[in-house]
Amino acid sequence: MKILFVQPMAVADEIIPPLHFGYLAGSISKGHEVRILDQLKDRYNLKHLLSIILRENPDVIGLSAYTKDLSFIYKFSIKLNHIVPDSKIVLGGVQMTLMPEETFRYLWNYVDFGFVGECEADFSKFVDAFEIGIENENFKDFSNLVWKNNGEVIVNKKNIPNQLDALPFPRWELVDPRGYPKAPHGAFLKQFPAAPIITSRGCPYPCTFCAASSISEKKSDTDQWTMSLKKFNCSIKNLM
Repeated sequence: MKILFVQPMAVADEIIPPLHFGYLAGSISKGHEVRILDQLKDRYNLKHLLSIILRENPDVIGLSAYTKDLSFIYKFSIKLNHIVPDSKIVLGGVQMTLMPEETFRYLWNYVDFGFVGECEADFSKFVDAFEIGIENENFKDFSNLVWKNNGEVIVNKKNIPNQLDALPFPRWELVDPRGYPKAPHGAFLKQFPAAPIITSRGCPYPCTFCAASSISEKKSDTDQWTMSLKKFNCSIKNLM
C-alpha cells in the first residue's frame, strides 16, 4: 500500500521535522511505500500540494490537527475527496485525541477514520489489515481507532505504550533534519544538522495549560520514560 502523510501549511512559530509522522512511518511495515509531504517546510502553494497528492494517488492519507487547524482540515478534506476519492483519509493529533466524537462528526463526510493518543503500533496493524482487506465489524479490534458504524461514532479503547525502547525511531530519510532551518534550535546548538526527539511520553504533573497527560496519560515511573539515546545516536550518524 501507498501511505502519504501530509503536513499542510499552518500558522506556526517553528519549522521542525514532523516527528509524529516520522514515528508513524518508522512503525509501518517495510512492505508499504511511505512518503511525508511537509508543505510548511517546502512552502509550495495548495495547488501544487494537491497536484502532488493526485500524482501519488495514495491508498491512505494521514493528517494531524490542532484545534486551530480544523477549519483548514475541513476544506482540505473536501478537496482530497474530490481529487483522490478512493484514498482513505485518517486524522490524528491533539484535536482528535481530546474530542474524538465531536471532531469526527464535524468531519463526518470527508474523513474515514481517526486515531487518538499514541498509536504507532496500532496504526501499523491497521494499515496491514487494510491491505489484505478488513470487514467493518473487525474495526473494533484496533486500539485507539475512531470509526463510523451505522451513524454512530465508535472510539475504541486507548492503548498507551509503556516500553518506549520497543518503538522504532523516526524514518529520518523522510524527514531529513538537514533540510530544515536551524531555528528554533540554533539558539542552543553549535553544530548542525540537529534533530529533535521525543524522550518521554506522558507526564505526572497537573498543569491546567498542558494537554500532555490527557494525550499520553499520567506517568510516574521514569524508567518507562527514557528512550535509548545510544540507538538514537546511531540513527543520526547514518545521516552524517
